[in-house]
Amino acid sequence: MIVKAHPAQPVHEVEGWLKSWEVDGVTVVRDDVLSDLCEAADLISVPISSAVHQAMMSSSPVVCLMHEQTISTFDSMGYDYLSGKGVRFISPDESATTVFRSLLFDPAAREEQLERAKLHVVEHVGPLDGEAPDRFVKFLDDILSSPKGMAA
Repeated sequence: MIVKAHPAQPVHEVEGWLKSWEVDGVTVVRDDVLSDLCEAADLISVPISSAVHQAMMSSSPVVCLMHEQTISTFDSMGYDYLSGKGVRFISPDESATTVFRSLLFDPAAREEQLERAKLHVVEHVGPLDGEAPDRFVKFLDDILSSPKGMAA
């Protein structure tokens, strides 16, 4: 298992937490490229973070283990943890092990979650078609060519 520390978080701090929780066999990284880690992962668990969108763009299911009361306020920000879209929320009455195994070893469950993530990304980030630079240039061109220019 690999744990990626926040870029501003010392690696030794995360290692200390894992040791206090008696978790062994974990490599803690901080400076590795998030998209590379996501693409290499079989399953991704993230807290409330903008990294969730990067994780959903990978080919791995994304799971949230945060408490429901903590994350409910973030649904309005497009994270959709509780609405069952791009991230699979595990409620306290569910077995995390069962959910993990399902997403790792049940092709239908895995594909269903990946499809939900894909729809979420298209809705909140845009299509993953390689055309984002062209859309951005068109957006800037539309602004600059409007009568009000950048003041619009």
